[in-house]
Amino acid sequence: MIPENIMMRIRNTAEAEWPSDYVMQAHTIEEQTEAYLKFCNYQENLDAENDIFKASFAKAISEFPDDYVMQVYVFEGQVEAATAFFETIFPDIPAKIQEEIRLKAFSEWPSDYEMGSIRNSVYEA
Repeated sequence: MIPENIMMRIRNTAEAEWPSDYVMQAHTIEEQTEAYLKFCNYQENLDAENDIFKASFAKAISEFPDDYVMQVYVFEGQVEAATAFFETIFPDIPAKIQEEIRLKAFSEWPSDYEMGSIRNSVYEA
């Protein structure tokens, strides 16, 4: 169930973005409603104490406080990038260098796993 204040915010945004296009208003409301429920499901079912999830939730909410589609997009992108960040191994690069790259990336982008992605950092190093 979606709280009434959230539904009002979704409806108001849809009406503001598509003032005379009721098809697009309905589409936006449906899309935002589904995304809101998906984001809530992530919040309810993932470990709230996990630093990656906490940082990813915070980033998504702070960057897009009223756009639930974008919250889901940012959250999923951050989790995917964090997973790659910690799991990616380059056989041609010594492990010590990879660890240094990870530390540098993590210090430069502590809560932005997409920017700190090991793939990005290797190409910048």
